[in-house]
Amino acid sequence: SASRVQTYLDCPRKFYFSYLDKLDHRIVSNEIILPMDLGSLQHKVIEDYMNNNTGWDFEIHVKEVWNVLNQFVEKNKLNITELDLESYFVEIRNNSGNGIKVLLEFKEVDPTCRFIFEQKLEDENVSGSIDCIVESKFGKMILDFKRSSGSIPSAKMIVDFKKIQL
Repeated sequence: SASRVQTYLDCPRKFYFSYLDKLDHRIVSNEIILPMDLGSLQHKVIEDYMNNNTGWDFEIHVKEVWNVLNQFVEKNKLNITELDLESYFVEIRNNSGNGIKVLLEFKEVDPTCRFIFEQKLEDENVSGSIDCIVESKFGKMILDFKRSSGSIPSAKMIVDFKKIQL
């Protein structure tokens, strides 16, 4: 997968321990939400919102964020402080809101466009998933949602093969 190749480019040792030795390096705690999980929660909010709404509504978005966040906390039996919960809420709200607004802009250009979320890829040559495929009268687009600008590579990083995910 692109994530595995990127892990190798970032740190061959991390790749070895993660994918060959299959060691889990993540922190195990019931008092925090891991960055990887925050990204998944943001993706879920975007998908749920877009599947149930056709325009931007801040109040509906806030309710969706709280719903997804609270379900995750309950399911994983997390013991999170109110301050941390509020902080997670703000991050999920801001990042998912940006993603939703971008998708709604596609809808403005082509009201018939449709979104396919979390498309799995599996065959003998490829493994992974696509965050969102946009199908419109103009063609298909692949979107990869990012949690922060730090995970968005520069053109030079891509050309130099330091980062492979666009």
